[in-house]
Amino acid sequence: MAAIHSPGLLTPIKEDETSVHGGTIDADGDVVIIFHADWDITIKVGKYKYKVSAANVATASAEWRRRLYGKDAPSRPVDGDDWEVLAEKEDDSKALGTLLSIAHFSFNKVSNAPSLDELYAITILTNKYACTHLVYPWSGKWVEGLSTLVADEDCAIKAHKAAWIAYELGDCQLLKDMSDSLVVNAKVDGNGEIVNEAGMSMKDFRLPNGLLERITTVRAETVAKLLKQIKVPLDHLTGIKRLDPPKFCRTGIDVDSCESIMLGSALKALVPAGLYPVPDPDKFTGSIKDLKNAVCHIKFFDFRGEGYAPHKGHKGCNLGFQEVVKQVTKAMPVAIDQMQLEHVILQARISGLDKSDAADGTLYTDADDTEVKTEATKSEGSISEGSNSDKPARSENKPVKDEDVEFSVKKEKTEDDA
Repeated sequence: MAAIHSPGLLTPIKEDETSVHGGTIDADGDVVIIFHADWDITIKVGKYKYKVSAANVATASAEWRRRLYGKDAPSRPVDGDDWEVLAEKEDDSKALGTLLSIAHFSFNKVSNAPSLDELYAITILTNKYACTHLVYPWSGKWVEGLSTLVADEDCAIKAHKAAWIAYELGDCQLLKDMSDSLVVNAKVDGNGEIVNEAGMSMKDFRLPNGLLERITTVRAETVAKLLKQIKVPLDHLTGIKRLDPPKFCRTGIDVDSCESIMLGSALKALVPAGLYPVPDPDKFTGSIKDLKNAVCHIKFFDFRGEGYAPHKGHKGCNLGFQEVVKQVTKAMPVAIDQMQLEHVILQARISGLDKSDAADGTLYTDADDTEVKTEATKSEGSISEGSNSDKPARSENKPVKDEDVEFSVKKEKTEDDA
């Protein structure tokens, strides 16, 4: 029996998924995806042709509005031909598809957990096309997925992408963590360029304006301070510049023998690392992380004289390298400057994060509300022990000057501890 339709009711129109977002292949071999049933323009990016509503796109992005309707916009066809515009060749097709889905209210097509690379591509386009506001409902979930990146073993390689995402979406803490990772892992290649841990040139990275210059400066200043302080005990032990009184043998008994053992222990690690003779700072091409690992993992053998009572042994005598590294890196400036911080605060409001806790111009980095000033002369951090990224941890101590660094002979790793 045929169905009876009431003339007073509209028959629902079933949406064909393959025509709206499934995609079809046209005669040119391009993938055609329809975002709007009444599309009136085609945006071509790579092998994709996106059929969209010009009004939706222009409303979503001021930049696209200028490109479509501005005085320099291409003429719209009047003979019924398709109105086709080309996206920039470097635009990521999937990322652009995500933003067009949002602009056409197809929210179910937007991932709640994009990968780092996907989110990086999306934020490149939100910045380029001035449409960061589109991601308002998703920004919080997206950056939450990056909150543990700082502890990943490959953080140093991914840090530049996460730093850009933080800068575009407005996450102050993520930007600080990633810029810290970039600083402590930065090296200098054979061409004199700053590179990351994988040897990739940082000048090719998409980074916040001025961040590369700050990374270069902070790295150079910190390396210079570390090398200067590492040189002090070595100059003492080799007789180049003796300290009076000596500070490294904690017993004061058989000092010459103890110092000889400590010197041998140190050189065994420093020479293979290229740190002895101590190089000039501008000749050192390694990273702060390399320097830290080399001096903090020295195993100091202890001198054992005949007939020593246990409490008069030399176990624990060392050159104080760990304490030096701790003091110098604690004073290391944050690479983010005030202008970048102000930009991040604004972006947080646009993207929907708005949780920077930095509206007053300070960066809150700990649960106990420890403040870290972002001005270079007021910022500090220390390389946290146990962090895979070797990122500087938060600190509220004042910057340490070279003359303030003291060699405190605390118990460091010895042969018996190995």
